[in-house]
Parts: sequence; structure tokens; C-alpha cells
Amino acid sequence: SINLSAAAVDAKKFPPDKAERWAGIPLDHDQWIFTHNALRREMRSMIEALDSMAGRLKSERNVPAWTAGVIGAWWERHLDHVIDHCEAEEKMYRPLLSTRFIWPKEVETIHNQLDFVRDKVSKAVSELSLDKASLSALRNSLFAYEKNMLAHFVVEEKNDPSN
Repeated sequence: SINLSAAAVDAKKFPPDKAERWAGIPLDHDQWIFTHNALRREMRSMIEALDSMAGRLKSERNVPAWTAGVIGAWWERHLDHVIDHCEAEEKMYRPLLSTRFIWPKEVETIHNQLDFVRDKVSKAVSELSLDKASLSALRNSLFAYEKNMLAHFVVEEKNDPSN
């Protein structure tokens, strides 16, 4: 939680006195949290699916031919979700909320930091083949992506002044 008075753009015009309005609404019912939770579940479910597939393929040498297409389609839809979420934050939430409080520097740059790990997953998806090693590489890059995204969500959630 941030110091609302210190972060206020204009504490006289927009005093940080709205907390009581949100008192009966738990943090996990916040719209921002709902969206983050949906993305958390998407990432976790794909990692679990890849782990399950790897377990079933222990005695097999190759990955089924349909795998790359299915995983590629999942990744494209996940990217659509992430891009929509980020655009909503950047074009709607951030401009509005920025009229009320000053964002910490770590929130200012965090989306750019995620591009690198997201691009690594995209590369691993594009390199999927029948070789099980490509599935393992994807799982590893997806795990790193999830780790970075979860850290990103925590930064945003702890800096949201409505929380």
C-alpha cells in the first residue's frame, strides 16, 4: 500500500479520503485483480498442461504432430488477452488514475521489462517441433514468463491506491 497523501497529484482538490467507500469490497473483488487472476490462471494452466504432456510422453521420443498448432493457438489467444489488458491499463486506467496520484517509477517501466520474456515464449512457440526438447524449452520460457508476470501483478496491485 502506498502513502496516498504523498502520492496525490493535488491533495486539496482530490483528497485521498475515499477509502471508506471501498471498505466493504475485498481486494480480490477489484476489477484489476479479476483480470490479473484470469491471466494468472491462463499461464498456470498452460504450464500444468505442458507438465502433464511431458509426463505422458516419457516413453515417447517425439511430441504428437498436432501439439505445435494447439499450443500456438493458445499462445495467440493469451497474447490477445495480455495486449487487451495492457492497452486498457495504458489508455484508460493509467491516464485516469494519473490525475489523482503519482505512479511509482517501478510501475512506469514494468511493461517494457516484460517484453523480453514474452518474446522468448513467442520464439519457443514458433520453434516447436516433434522433438521433446522443444516442448521442454517452451515450458522453461513459459515458467520464466509466468514468474515475471506474477511479479508485475504484485507491483501493480500493491501500488493501486484503491487497495
